[in-house]
Amino acid sequence: MKTTRTAPRHRLEALLTGHFDVALTGLLIVLTRWMLALLRSRPVASDDAGQPESLADALAGAAGSLESRGFTVTPIVSGPADMVPAALVPTPVAVMGEATSNIENHGDPSEPCAIVIDVTDHEIERAFLNIITEHPGDGHDGWGLRGVRERLAIVDGSIEDTRKGQQWITHVRVPT
Repeated sequence: MKTTRTAPRHRLEALLTGHFDVALTGLLIVLTRWMLALLRSRPVASDDAGQPESLADALAGAAGSLESRGFTVTPIVSGPADMVPAALVPTPVAVMGEATSNIENHGDPSEPCAIVIDVTDHEIERAFLNIITEHPGDGHDGWGLRGVRERLAIVDGSIEDTRKGQQWITHVRVPT
C-alpha cells in the first residue's frame, strides 16, 4: 500500500490565504494609485464653480486670498501667463492653491511674500517665497505637498521646497 504525505489542511489553507492576502493587497495598492493618477489628470472644466480659467486668474485669486489674511504680496509675472494652453492650466492652478494654502498656514503675515511666475515656450516655472513663523512640519511632506508631487509627476513636473533660515521657498516646474 502506497501512502502519500499531505500537509494538514489548516497549514495549506493558511499558506494559500497568506499568499492571496499579499497578492490582493498589492493589487489594491496598484489600483488605488491608478485611480488617484486618473482623478488628478482629468481636465477641469472651465465652467466649474470657483476654478480659475487661466494662470493669471489663479495668480490674482492667490494674491487676493493672501492679502485678505493680512499678507503683503508681490506677484511677479514674466512671459505670457494668459497664453498657457487650457489643457495645462488645471495642474499649475492646483499647485498654486496648495502653495498659497501653505503660506497662509505657516507664513508670517507681518512679513512680505512673493509669487513669481515665469512662462516660456518650454515650461511654467513658479516660486513662492515667504517668511515662516514655524517650521512647516517635521521634514516630511504633508498630504497637500504629497498630492502636488504626484500630480506634477503625471505631467513630468517637479517641486522643491527649501528652508533658508526663516525663509521658505517653494519652486515648481511644469513643462509646456
